Amino acid sequence: MNVFDETCNKLVLGGFVAALIGLYFGTDVRFVNIVAALIAASIAGAIWAYWPAVLRVKMGVSEVVTTLLSNYIIVNFTEYFVNYPLRSSGSSVPRADYIPDNFHFPNLSGGLSATIIVAIAAIILAELYRKYFVKGYQFRVTDGNELFALQGGIDVDRVRIRSMLIGGACAGLTGGLLVLSLNYTYEANFSADYGFIGLLVALIANNKPIAIFVITILFAALQVGAIGMQVFTSLPSEITRVLQSTMVFIIAAQQFRNSRKG
Repeated sequence: MNVFDETCNKLVLGGFVAALIGLYFGTDVRFVNIVAALIAASIAGAIWAYWPAVLRVKMGVSEVVTTLLSNYIIVNFTEYFVNYPLRSSGSSVPRADYIPDNFHFPNLSGGLSATIIVAIAAIILAELYRKYFVKGYQFRVTDGNELFALQGGIDVDRVRIRSMLIGGACAGLTGGLLVLSLNYTYEANFSADYGFIGLLVALIANNKPIAIFVITILFAALQVGAIGMQVFTSLPSEITRVLQSTMVFIIAAQQFRNSRKG
């Protein structure tokens, strides 16, 4: 896992909390189990995002620094538990026990995970929030020009805290979905650079929810296709990393050019 991954700590913590809910706080109703685990994972991600936001607003400490360094805390904390007190007996890798079947996220026809429904719902809600709610408008104005937002009477510090809480909750939710739909347990090296890839997608999509969904599908196709490409051709799978990096470079250069024009 790339420890220098700004969002991985919330994602990892969300996955860890979801696994704990699955192991120790289950009911006999699958829907209740899944909802409880995902809510707990989201809350955990939001809580861990809160203190970097406060430090940023109150003391001017860069949230990039605090979130990156806090990865060490979360990674080592969770890996201690799966290596020692929560380690599954007889497992060859450090992981907790598998969660019960009534915590597993259902699959749609063709083996597609129903988590796609959660992702699409989140995208729609985010887009509606940005366009049709006052607080969403405050997000857009603050993101575009903080000075203009301040002059317009927007509490920029509050917007910053709120945005980090929402981002942390989404990252925690993602970790919970990974546990309930893919891994069915929490194990060491849980993140697999998911947060880092998410940052690249958000950068390329310029933080637009619909564009994020489209770019996510493109990145997923590149990564999955890379496996078959390496098997059936002489091209290495790392070529997808080159393509992704090229896309990021082009977008970053375009944004720099636009900022210079402004």
